Amino acid sequence: MPDPSRSADQRGADQRSADPKELARRSFAVINAHDLSKADFWRDDTVYHVVGSGVYRGETAIRRYFAELLSALPDFHLEVEREIAQDGCAVVVWNGFGTFRGTPLQGISATGRRITLHGVDVMETDGGFIRSNTIHMDGLSLARNIGLLPPDGSAADRALKSGFNLRTKARRLLSSRR
Repeated sequence: MPDPSRSADQRGADQRSADPKELARRSFAVINAHDLSKADFWRDDTVYHVVGSGVYRGETAIRRYFAELLSALPDFHLEVEREIAQDGCAVVVWNGFGTFRGTPLQGISATGRRITLHGVDVMETDGGFIRSNTIHMDGLSLARNIGLLPPDGSAADRALKSGFNLRTKARRLLSSRR
């Protein structure tokens, strides 16, 4: 008989694997299946820090983040390159692939371009739940992949860098005269 003094989260954790590597695998499987209804590992106190994108606090915000991502990239999938787990933490090195042909992503309209992302998740787990996850991904490559920035080394890229450097020199010159 379940212990009524334990919360639903605590009772649910009894049925989940507390192994951080298994929990990381389940979270990646949910994203790959595009079925966030199976994401039973987030709580209201879970925090995702997506470096370069924002901090998402709680199950609702995290679901919204992934729903937007999966809607923008309808064929998005992750391939795990390496997993390491120890003491309630999991580190997952991954590659993500998809086509930006769906809804806007963080205010950017779909370009129809294919993207490739490289990233690392650092998850802290707690009894079958993800307590926090810091996601590091290559935002510069993403911006180039979707066409927000020109390809590295292209004429447009060189012009953009040249204009930026000219502006930086001008600001430095102006501030030295004050």
